[in-house]
Amino acid sequence: MKYFKPSITAVLTMGMLFFQAGVWASEEVSEIDLAEAENLIKTTTDDVLADPKRLEDVAEVGKLVDKVFDFRKMSKLVLSKNWKKVTKTQKNDFTNAFHGLLVRTYSKALSEAASTVKQVNYSSKSKKKRILVSVNVETNDSKSINIDYNMYKNKENQWQVYNVSVEGVSLVTTYRSEFANDITTIGIDGLIKKLNDKNEDKKTEE
Repeated sequence: MKYFKPSITAVLTMGMLFFQAGVWASEEVSEIDLAEAENLIKTTTDDVLADPKRLEDVAEVGKLVDKVFDFRKMSKLVLSKNWKKVTKTQKNDFTNAFHGLLVRTYSKALSEAASTVKQVNYSSKSKKKRILVSVNVETNDSKSINIDYNMYKNKENQWQVYNVSVEGVSLVTTYRSEFANDITTIGIDGLIKKLNDKNEDKKTEE
């Protein structure tokens, strides 16, 4: 199974930095919702850019993404129809392995990406029960990266990200395709083992 190449990894990692989102809420999105979502992005971005080097610490990256990303929901979307076919234990094991994969794969790339940021511009809009906060990142080498985050309000009334799209590339859709092939060939337990093995390999590199 192929994972994101470094160049795409760096870009998608930035997506995890600057959370962009479409949001499912229990009622129509208000101006207050728009302001809250955009403010969350801005304040988190400011915190990250203040000290990019700390993102080389896997534990720090874990703390960062756990505050904003709903890995359970992301895992459900990634497994798609297979989610209903696996046991509760397998769901938990996959979610943990997937979480570990993303955090360890992107920790160093996040730091490298953050250090190249020159300017960040934000815009947000609502459509029915969703919010789209779009982020445009300008880098020191004059490149422009567009990031879109999908968010929703959880049961605790907190905004959380469940997907990130960078330049039209969806993290959920990309992994869904890759993991579906793995499940067909090695099964869900084989996929979980492969992700855990990948995580262990990255631990030795730290």
